[in-house]
Amino acid sequence: MVEPHNLSPWKKSKKGTDKDIARSPMTYSGSDELEESHPAYKYINYNSLLVCGDAEGNFKTLFQRVSKVSNATGPYDALFCVGEFFGEDRSQWDDLRSGNIKITIPTYILGPLKAEMKTFFPDIKGCELMKNMIYLGDSGVFTGASGEKIAYMSGLENNHYGGLSLAYDSIKAIEVLLGGDAGFRGVDILFTSQWPKSITNFASVPPGFEPEASGSPLVSRLALKVKPRYHFAGVEDIFYQRLPYRNHRVLAESQKHVTRFIGVAKVGNKSQKWLYAFNLTPMCKMDNSTLVEQPTDATESPYINDEKIVNVGLPTKPELNQFFYDTNYQPGEAGQQKKKRKYEENRPPGPPSPCWFCLSSPDVDKHLIISIGEHELKLVVVWRKIANALGNANERDPIKRSLVQKDNSIVFYNLPFSFLLNAKIDNSVTDH
Repeated sequence: MVEPHNLSPWKKSKKGTDKDIARSPMTYSGSDELEESHPAYKYINYNSLLVCGDAEGNFKTLFQRVSKVSNATGPYDALFCVGEFFGEDRSQWDDLRSGNIKITIPTYILGPLKAEMKTFFPDIKGCELMKNMIYLGDSGVFTGASGEKIAYMSGLENNHYGGLSLAYDSIKAIEVLLGGDAGFRGVDILFTSQWPKSITNFASVPPGFEPEASGSPLVSRLALKVKPRYHFAGVEDIFYQRLPYRNHRVLAESQKHVTRFIGVAKVGNKSQKWLYAFNLTPMCKMDNSTLVEQPTDATESPYINDEKIVNVGLPTKPELNQFFYDTNYQPGEAGQQKKKRKYEENRPPGPPSPCWFCLSSPDVDKHLIISIGEHELKLVVVWRKIANALGNANERDPIKRSLVQKDNSIVFYNLPFSFLLNAKIDNSVTDH
């Protein structure tokens, strides 16, 4: 375990001065009071910055180059390192701690991407590793003294190397934190270890980069939500300065600022740029017309129409049964069929066949019908005619009961028309 430099809990005092902050030993405890407790408050401004790619323990080359650039075009307020900062060779780390390699500028780094690099970090949530070297933490947001709003995310998505892994909950926490500000327009800078997925949409693809196999949808989602003016990432060992892209839909949304993505190569790369210098005016100090000014080469957002990015982290919908459109369907047909089916289900059973008293039946015995009324038929029922039909009928059947009880061979009935549907005669049987 590496012993941290003067490591102790620290929190910004509301009554403290900038001098008090600068003298205070500190660590970031990962508390909810992110804006109050972050170690980056130790340093005042972030207006003139340097950004490098993966150092991987190559500290001599890094800080010699930083010193040279600072003397030529500086001074710079801070150095931010994206990607893997430490390497398997510990010798140069020992030279840093002993002072053999000088750190002349406040340096901020992201978290370990491999399991064996975790030993360099006494607190994975963020801490001061040594004088002028601060590990930011796994994820978070902080604001510089001049109002610069900076977000960062350490780790790789689906990390198989045992280091920090990107988590949807951490990204959502940043979104919620920033979304609580009613006037939120975006962040000034976003630092991530990994490149975002689909970053080359609507733009050129750098040599050696494989869009389908590279990049993280979670990083893309974060960039889409926090709308950084600058987004830096490492890991790929490629320098790529993408065309600026818009953070709004043309003619559909109000005009917003553009984002500039810069991928930085690994420290010491002989053919590609690994140290990037730029000046920054915080968006809170800019008038809106200047902030949202659109470069002539601005493109559409590479993420905005990508459902995999927009919906990343959301629960997967279960597969549903497939249904097909009926090309033979006629308007109103379903309703008619439904009514017909309901009628058929509720329709009383019809009379048994043959029906000698049904007017529509070919077997009707018309000579037994005396008269046809508006609501009933008057019949002459011959016992012999229906004896066989009644056969095993229930003793409670009104026809059989009345005939048996009266011992009559001929009975006059007023038969309601409803009999034609339900094949029953009510109990009001009249004997003449």
